[in-house]
Amino acid sequence: MSGTIEKINPNLPIYIERCQNPDNSPINVVIMFGWTNSNLKNVSKVASYWRKRGNFHIMYWIAPAFPYIYFTGKATQACAAFIPYLQEFGILPTTGDDDDSFHSRIKPKLIAHAFSNGGATGLAGLAESCRIQNLPLHYSALIIDSAPGTRSIFTFYRIFTVAQKNPIKKFFLAIFVESLFLFIGLPSMLLYSLFTGQKGLIKFFTDVLFEHNSVKDSPRLFIYSKTDKLVPSSSIEEVIAKSERLNGDKTRKLCLEESDHVRHWATHMEIYEKAVDNFVDEFNIL
Repeated sequence: MSGTIEKINPNLPIYIERCQNPDNSPINVVIMFGWTNSNLKNVSKVASYWRKRGNFHIMYWIAPAFPYIYFTGKATQACAAFIPYLQEFGILPTTGDDDDSFHSRIKPKLIAHAFSNGGATGLAGLAESCRIQNLPLHYSALIIDSAPGTRSIFTFYRIFTVAQKNPIKKFFLAIFVESLFLFIGLPSMLLYSLFTGQKGLIKFFTDVLFEHNSVKDSPRLFIYSKTDKLVPSSSIEEVIAKSERLNGDKTRKLCLEESDHVRHWATHMEIYEKAVDNFVDEFNIL
């Protein structure tokens, strides 16, 4: 049984939904890394799957595009706020733990359920934040929905207009967003990367996915659609192909023919949840 959802810091897009634990046994943790400009209500709806599966602490990353998607270093800094909670739950060691006692302890599982590039940035940001602090984070499983995917700079506006139904408002909003991005956002990102060495969003995520100790051996399930208008399926399939080469025995995928971006659970709930069930059971994650 889960409790209310609380924001852990007024200045950060991170929330926690604690599970009640009357017998003090380890409780597994799911982090819902929401899509860019998502809202807590919608991401929490998808988290209902995990509530049905059992007792979990559920944490949420509900990040706006600025600054976290533009500047991945900011995501890494923000995701450090997860660490005290993961230490409290026994997933990460505290300053009082020695290596032997921590590694011999039965630890809860940590599952990442990430949506779109915004969620992928949070997933990678937490891994990178733990690496910087020399903390042995390990994701027990990754569920990657609608990510990662490259976009043309001329279709960036779709992130902000996808929910707008009025065609006239959508047109003018697209012009406004695209102008801001091309003349302010993109130059700022390029200059920032030049002076800080910051990686772009896709490279930031894929470097973690394939090279980082916290992730590279984790079972992963990719869920995507051929009709996604924001992220081309071919972009996701390139990452899946590499994952199959490097981690093929632990890579699974669900490709849906007709489903909008990050709407796969809402559109095909039964198929979606069955695929996650099979994935979780196959790898004995819980």
